[in-house]
Amino acid sequence: MALPKLLQNPTVHDAHDLAKETLDTCMVQLVGACTIDYQGRAQSTLASGERLVIIKPDGTLLVHTDEGVKPVNWQPPGTSSAIAIKSLDDDEPLLIITVERRKPHEIVTIAFEDIHFIATFNLEDWEDLQLLGTEADIAELLRLNPDLIEEGFTPYEMELDRRRGPMDIYGHDAHDTRTVVEVKRRTAGIEEATQLARYVEREREKHGNVRGLLAAPGISEKAQHYLRDKNLEHCQLDLDELLPMVPQLHATQRTLGAFQEAQEPQTPTPASKEP
Repeated sequence: MALPKLLQNPTVHDAHDLAKETLDTCMVQLVGACTIDYQGRAQSTLASGERLVIIKPDGTLLVHTDEGVKPVNWQPPGTSSAIAIKSLDDDEPLLIITVERRKPHEIVTIAFEDIHFIATFNLEDWEDLQLLGTEADIAELLRLNPDLIEEGFTPYEMELDRRRGPMDIYGHDAHDTRTVVEVKRRTAGIEEATQLARYVEREREKHGNVRGLLAAPGISEKAQHYLRDKNLEHCQLDLDELLPMVPQLHATQRTLGAFQEAQEPQTPTPASKEP
């Protein structure tokens, strides 16, 4: 990364020169008192207040206050930005940033009356985001370590599609009863419970006695009542135990046997074919 350029309490002219020099090639951040006017599919105005404005080289605009996660104003990649100085009679000059989007046509005009800080960064990032600990990761770990579902559980060799969508894990328990496992990373609600019920009902029509387990770190009270009414069960997942295993799963890309060997002292349980 090239060295950042930054100015504290700059004049409007100094801030203008730095931003104009780097606006199309660097990430520009400004902090100061400004008004914001939006014209487009609607119309809005933010009165003067202290805000953080971020403009990225791809055209993205973000305007943040000191509260919350979401920006109070934004524009997506692909917009064009222009910067200028505007003087009004005897008043102090304003730094005007105009961000324009063509389709749909929208214009955001930011007028800085006081600038506390401006910085430009030329960031270099070649890596794609690798999201670890997804539901697919957790389901794969449970297939490879089926005793984490319950002792004696054995998954079948592959996920089966029963016309209405794939089940996360399908196998049989220690008593050789067919068992459908639906995996969720977060607290499960009624929607997740009904999803499991649909899978189980289809299997019960074909095979009679079929169990259903909703594997999740927590479950809502309403979903718990629903499972009980449908003769289904909740399997408590311990994410503190599962998530540390995910990087190894991704990094090594081991075979089933090799991965399970590494999970000592747990005894590996091979997958079986569906009868």
